[in-house]
Amino acid sequence: MIAAAAFLKAYWRPLVALLLVAVGSLMLLRVGYGIADRSWQEKWNQRDKADTAAKLTFTQEQRRIELSRQAEINNIQREADDENRKADAQRAVAERAADRLQSGIQNAITQLQQRRGSDTGITSSGKAGRTPGDLLAQLYREIDSTAGELAAEADRRGRVALTCERSYDAIRNSSLKPARK
Repeated sequence: MIAAAAFLKAYWRPLVALLLVAVGSLMLLRVGYGIADRSWQEKWNQRDKADTAAKLTFTQEQRRIELSRQAEINNIQREADDENRKADAQRAVAERAADRLQSGIQNAITQLQQRRGSDTGITSSGKAGRTPGDLLAQLYREIDSTAGELAAEADRRGRVALTCERSYDAIRNSSLKPARK
């Protein structure tokens, strides 16, 4: 212990100076780290702000595209509804014409049977036999009815397909258009 006291007494000034230099260095190091931390924190904050702004811009652009596409699809759907109403009206006109045709066929059959009078050809069961004219008239009736049904279904499916195609084209083409600014 005496040696340590003698050592301190002899070298206390250099030891204090060394201690002051070490404490000063540590304080300078700590201040330097604080400055560096603040600098990096500012850079991170700027990057976070830029990321947030880019995300907001991207989200707004995607929403604009979505609304634009939906508006186009809504217009296409309105047009399809109008076409369906027109087609329904045309189908009603065609059905009335078909009814008139059916009525005319029935009238022709009735007149033909009245002209033949008693010469209708009674079968062994007691019922009037069908003539080729009757069969032909019945065949025309069935053909007309079936053709009307098939035409209505074909028209409906065609309108649905065209509406779907226009919607697809509207979406596909809107993704190819550059952003409006």
